Amino acid sequence: MKSLLHLQQTNHQAAIEGNHIPASPSNKIKLATVTGPVSHLLRGERTALNTLSRCSGVATLSRKCVDIAKSNNWHGLVAGTRKTTPGFRLVEKYGLLVGGAATHRLDLSQMVMLKDNHVWSCGGSIAEAVKKARVVSGFSQNIEVECQSLEEAFVAAEAGADVSIFFKINFFLILFCFGVGKIHGFDVILIIK
Repeated sequence: MKSLLHLQQTNHQAAIEGNHIPASPSNKIKLATVTGPVSHLLRGERTALNTLSRCSGVATLSRKCVDIAKSNNWHGLVAGTRKTTPGFRLVEKYGLLVGGAATHRLDLSQMVMLKDNHVWSCGGSIAEAVKKARVVSGFSQNIEVECQSLEEAFVAAEAGADVSIFFKINFFLILFCFGVGKIHGFDVILIIK
């Protein structure tokens, strides 16, 4: 709706943000009322609707993932991927929050991420890569390591990494990681990609 505000519009929000709205073709719901000069409304209408639709879609999918995690007694966090649509980062991250998920990180400055090429540049040693990252990033910056196995995640955690991220991992291994991680005092975060 901010796109309309820049066009001298006034709006009234009719729905409470974050609530599920059971809309359908036969059950249309009024979300907001926008008033102003017609030429201004027409200039901002499509941008506002596209932005609202995008954010709503992200929030809906996030809520579904969070609900699935809760229904399976998941006690960790569900977080959105760091990858966003160009130009829509804030919209999509906001949708995650409204849907009940965590944002992972808003931009590259919020966490050091060590990928396989960083580990390779340290002779293939995850521990060495974490050690070098900690020296240059300081004590207040979190370090995340991209891992291919549970063993790599333990090496990363023991070296001082704050977060391990897995790709191409099945649901049962996630549950196993959650259980083993808790035994060793590590938090497990499920990241939606």
